[in-house]
Amino acid sequence: MRASVARELPVERALARQQGTAVAGGGQARRDGCRDPLVAYAEDRPRAWQPPPPVAGPARLPEPPPWRQVFKDLRRLKRLDRPLRFFGWSLAHGALRCGGALVDWWAPGLGDAAEDAAAFLAKCGCSAEGCAHGQRLPGEPPPCETLVHVFVQCPVVRPALQWLRRLSQRALGAAPPEDDLEGIIVTGAKTLWRPPGSGDAPWDLWTHLRLQYCSTVWTLTTRRNRTGRGFDAAAIVAMAAAALERAIRHDWLRLSVAAERLPDMPTWCTLGLARVQLAPEVFEARWLARGVLADLPAGGGQDALRVHVPRALEEPEPEAGS
Repeated sequence: MRASVARELPVERALARQQGTAVAGGGQARRDGCRDPLVAYAEDRPRAWQPPPPVAGPARLPEPPPWRQVFKDLRRLKRLDRPLRFFGWSLAHGALRCGGALVDWWAPGLGDAAEDAAAFLAKCGCSAEGCAHGQRLPGEPPPCETLVHVFVQCPVVRPALQWLRRLSQRALGAAPPEDDLEGIIVTGAKTLWRPPGSGDAPWDLWTHLRLQYCSTVWTLTTRRNRTGRGFDAAAIVAMAAAALERAIRHDWLRLSVAAERLPDMPTWCTLGLARVQLAPEVFEARWLARGVLADLPAGGGQDALRVHVPRALEEPEPEAGS
């Protein structure tokens, strides 16, 4: 069985677009001439063992590729549950099955090539109401459903994306710039943008917010493509905010689980609870930044946590006279 065609990773496409360099395949899959990888290895491998070249003094190691840091950051984020972490890996690899991924697999049929191509492009296009039935020239297909279009460009998700930027501004003190928003949302590379602050806590919170937004958009988009049931930006915000609230309350439960009973428990119980428990300073760094997502009153007990993830799509207007 022939191997799949190699693809450019999203972070490589974003950096190439930012630097103004060309990307092999024009953003789609690279073409390798259908060369069998086993045959290529047998032809290209060295026929005899060659000694390594001599190293003249201490040499500087080459810069690691940008995708390696993206994968390393995802592997380090233990705060993400397993489905969200798996989604992050799929997004970083460009392995989500959107309509634009089908373009290179089109093969003309036996009928009219123009009609076959138009029908195929309709399947690869975005099925949102504003894209599928918007103002277009007669016969013009809808926009191609690429990852950038699904998460950034589609008019359905634009208000929810602005909600994400305002939430980042309030919780982290900075929002990703509009110019590089496509690469920042899809790739999550630190070389494009990272929130200010020392340590990993600001970056971890931004990555959690970004992946939760993208996962919500992808869940609703795949449901729309499968069942025809549409959605709007308010549904994206409500679903993403509810998921964030569940994550906060789950970590709060880890913070308070059986803390006073650990010394009295047998060893086989304490080993499991030690992995489940969460330190108070870790919880504070995760969720209590600036009191935007949640806050904990001074001297409060186990039920004192107040979770209030903002759900307003529009920026609240200032009061008169303020």
